[in-house]
Amino acid sequence: MKNKFLHILLYVCCLSAIFIVAKRVNIENKYKDVEFVLGYDDIVNLCKTSGQNIEDVAIKLKDIGIISIAVNEDTLKSLSEEGKANFLSAGQVQSESKIFELKKYIQDKDINSPFYTFCIFKDNKLCNRAAEMFAVKIGKEKVFKYIANGMSILKIAGVNIENPILKSLPESKRKRIDKLVTYDISDIGLGFDSEKISLLDKYAFNIVFCLNNYSKVNSENISAIFNAIDKLYSKKNTLFVFEGDSVLGYEDYIDSTVENLLKRDTLIANVEFTETKGKDRLFKLLKTKAILAHSIGLDEMALLTPLQITSRFIRAVKERNMRILYFHILPGKSFEENVNLIKDVKAKLEDNGFRILKSSPIRQFESSRILLVLAELGAIIGLMILVLQILSPFDKGGLKGDLKVLIFLIPVLIVLYFVGHLSLIRKSVALLAAIVFPCLAVISINDNTVKHLKISVILRKFLKICSITLIGSLLISGILSSSDFMMKLSQFSGVKFALLIPILLVGINLFVKNKGSLNAILDTKVSIKHLLYLSIAVISLASVVIVFIGRSGNFVLPVPAFEEKIRMVLENTLIARPRTKELIGHLFMILGITLMIRYNIGSFKYESGKLINLVSFMFFIVLGVLGQVSMINTFCHIHTPFLLSVLRIFNGLWIGTTIGLFFAFVLLKIIRRQNVNT
Repeated sequence: MKNKFLHILLYVCCLSAIFIVAKRVNIENKYKDVEFVLGYDDIVNLCKTSGQNIEDVAIKLKDIGIISIAVNEDTLKSLSEEGKANFLSAGQVQSESKIFELKKYIQDKDINSPFYTFCIFKDNKLCNRAAEMFAVKIGKEKVFKYIANGMSILKIAGVNIENPILKSLPESKRKRIDKLVTYDISDIGLGFDSEKISLLDKYAFNIVFCLNNYSKVNSENISAIFNAIDKLYSKKNTLFVFEGDSVLGYEDYIDSTVENLLKRDTLIANVEFTETKGKDRLFKLLKTKAILAHSIGLDEMALLTPLQITSRFIRAVKERNMRILYFHILPGKSFEENVNLIKDVKAKLEDNGFRILKSSPIRQFESSRILLVLAELGAIIGLMILVLQILSPFDKGGLKGDLKVLIFLIPVLIVLYFVGHLSLIRKSVALLAAIVFPCLAVISINDNTVKHLKISVILRKFLKICSITLIGSLLISGILSSSDFMMKLSQFSGVKFALLIPILLVGINLFVKNKGSLNAILDTKVSIKHLLYLSIAVISLASVVIVFIGRSGNFVLPVPAFEEKIRMVLENTLIARPRTKELIGHLFMILGITLMIRYNIGSFKYESGKLINLVSFMFFIVLGVLGQVSMINTFCHIHTPFLLSVLRIFNGLWIGTTIGLFFAFVLLKIIRRQNVNT
């Protein structure tokens, strides 16, 4: 075996990766509790659509698995919608005075000022809470309270952006006002409703507090917000969710939010696919308290069928470690349809071994420094083997060659020991492995030494390619396995890079290795038909690569409806759906191996007039690399449970191999028939 010493070292590195992955699998297998959350506003809407009271709806929701209810802070807008308060300013007061008879209550010189908003409450207790929170969030000097004719009134030095007087001002003046008054009081949180909290607590729901940031935030009022919550609800492991475009305290006071959350032994939900400013920093500081959550927005839910929604939730739990599912009611659907959706999600999760209980953060996990360094060393060794495989004028073995290897690897080991645990180094070495091993796998079989073409020979060579790629996958899993990567606080970087570079490198290698044949081809007379075939091949190859690379990651190129249906069928049948890239890649790799053996292409012997053979071989092999890079990419997503990734790869292998061998058999029949005819 060439480079035998390097291969032995590589196997040792793989063994260290196995120890790391085994510990990770043990943690993943025990992480099975999923928490169902529904918003309080959704409960109110269910009451309206069903005609039931809130107590009856709460009991039914509890029965189908909803164990936590999310509540938002009251705002002037929400209180106005509930009929508990009215807020008007300047021109609105004058134009709507007959409706609200506000002139009876408001006798104020600032009634026509666009800088003030007047809030009218029937409940003095609610007015006091609003005054207290306004004072905390925008300053006591901006809040004035008085009572007139039994109505509690707040005069707030703040802007209601819907004020018609402001809208009618010239643009230059509006800009000047915007600089003076930078907050809209209608959206400022005014604390949580104690009656809602008491009602939900009565039915043993866990309370999830939804917090919003605001422009005048500072350390003192962040503490005041949490102190107010303590008076309402002080249970351990209370869950918090950050809504809006930024986390509470962004951008200068995130540390204060972190301090208050840690002091109270709370949990926080990290809702995926949200672009919340300050989120990454906050969750890295609170990683021991974070739980991954999945929610589908109302606008998106309106475009999906109940089956698609159910599949989204199941996939989030199974494939991405989501342990909080935040439900919203289906727009325009009945109470029974909404209940059935939640029941379906619950039933399918339980069928997959999950429990519907209050969730908790995943157990913190970090691999040992020595094992991590050895796994990272495996990627470096893979690069060395690849370089030697391509260039090969180096020492091919023996004591002298082994000493050279040791001299090179000892300083690499020392460097990795001191910096290999850093996130940037881990991601860089993992990216190196993701590029190196698919290239090494394909290049290693290009030399053809087989004289007799059999299906068993094709299968053996294909499985050898896949096994080398899977060595790289194992090393990547060992390098990146930690609770930070499992919780998406850190993620593999360079997905598209890792997909594209191996395809380019293998293509270049094929060109160089077959340059003698290609030179001969350039001197060969070809027909328009052959040029047309070549053009179609090049365009097809480029199109396939662009589409599949563009579809890697989230929210890039859309998936056609027919493919989405096939995906759902495979997902429901196989538990772990193989990736389309793998199925296509495995098919073409097997066809490429078939042509390589049949036409002795690996030994660089060119047969005159066989342009189509060499071009087809190169086309198939380059497309076949897609399957290998997709396999290794599967293991780069550390938030996906390792065993599920293994099952996905296994399903892709047996399906792709079956399809590939069938078409290889057909291709051989066609070739033999052509040979007979000629």
